[in-house]
This record gives sequence, C-alpha cells and structure tokens, in this order.
Amino acid sequence: MQTIAAYLRLCAGALFLRDESYAEMRDSPNPFVRGLLLIVIVAISVSLVAIVGTVLKWATTPDFGRMQEAVWEGMMKMPWVKEIPPGQRERVLGIIRAQYDFGWGIAKQFAPRPLRAIIDVITSPIFLVVGWLVYGLLAHLFAKLLGGKARLGQTYGCTALAVSPRLLNLVSLLPYTAIGGLATIWSLICNYLALKNAHELTPGRAFWATALPILTLLLLVVLLTIGGGMAIVNLIGRSMR
Repeated sequence: MQTIAAYLRLCAGALFLRDESYAEMRDSPNPFVRGLLLIVIVAISVSLVAIVGTVLKWATTPDFGRMQEAVWEGMMKMPWVKEIPPGQRERVLGIIRAQYDFGWGIAKQFAPRPLRAIIDVITSPIFLVVGWLVYGLLAHLFAKLLGGKARLGQTYGCTALAVSPRLLNLVSLLPYTAIGGLATIWSLICNYLALKNAHELTPGRAFWATALPILTLLLLVVLLTIGGGMAIVNLIGRSMR
C-alpha cells in the first residue's frame, strides 16, 4: 500500500502535466484501485482544509440579520419614503419589504456555513467518485472507438489523475479566496493527457475522446429536461380536461 505522500507526489506530477505521471499510473499493478484511493485522498484533504477556511470566514463575516435591518433602517430615512402618499405608504412599503427580504434570503444562502463544510468531507468524495466512474466509462468507450489500446482499469487510473487540479482549492484555507473555473479547465487538460497516454492516441483523437463524453452527458441532460418538461405539460393538460 502506497503512502499518502506517494499519492500526492503523483498528483503533483499530473497537476504540472507531466506525461510520466500518467504513464506510471497506466503501468501500475492495479490502476483502478490506485485511482480510487487517489480521488478519496484528494477530496478528503481539500474538504478538511475547506473546513478551516469556512470557519475563519464565518467568524469574520458580519451577522446577516443585523446587516439586513441596518440597511432597511437606512432606506427608511431616505427622502423617497416621504414622497409616498400616506394612504398608500403601508401597502407600498409592504411590497418593497417583501422583495427586500426575498433578496436577502437568497444572499444568506451564500453565507459561510461550517456545518456544510463538514458534510462536504463525506459528500465530496462520493460525488467525485461517481463522476469519475461515469466519465471514465464513456471516455474508455470513445477512446476504444478511436483506436485506443488501454484496458478499462488503466483508463480509470489515468483519468483519476484529473482530480489533481482540485488541490488548487487548498487556497480555501485563506478566507475569501477562490480558484473559480480554473480547476475545471485544468481538469479537462489532465483528462486529455490521461487518455492520450493511457490509450496512446494521437492529439486529435485524444481531444475527441476527452470531449465526446462531456458532449454526450450534456445531450442526455437536455433530452431529459425536454422529456421531463413535456411530461409535466401532458400532466397539466390532462388535469385541466
């Protein structure tokens, strides 16, 4: 059994787009198990660090309820409030207050929550593993259609290295810092190198082996959305007859 340090070293090589890291994973005795452990280690490590960052952010974020009331009190002192006709003031302010509270309700959903960060320690590895299993299977099928040579376990092992850019999220230890979409783009590049090295594909074929699973999943989502919408419309139509 390899040490956590060995897995992180492999991740670092994949993160910096080194072909030898993907070749090492491809040629390992059990790349599927190794890839699975790597994903779990990275997911848990990033989630544990995120707990610290979230707690620090939570501790330094002003109370949303007090902010909401302070802003509202300031708004009520503005000249436009006095311009509302007395007979309509209560109704108009009631409508404005409802919209105001609704907006703050949405904003509160983005407030730092330590409990959510703790739950992520469990949910993050699960979501990553499920996504990896689905994408890896589709990528393997398309790579094979394009002339790929790897076994399914090798495909899974190499594509597991695409989780490496999530290590960039370790900056979340510092409050109010985020990587944004950079990790996603970097992961796509890692998947490209994973399929290229695992299946010994040309750059063009490796590109399509990387892109086609994503396009397939997007198409599936669109079809399910359309199908679900049509089913709802049919149910509404039947209920109105």
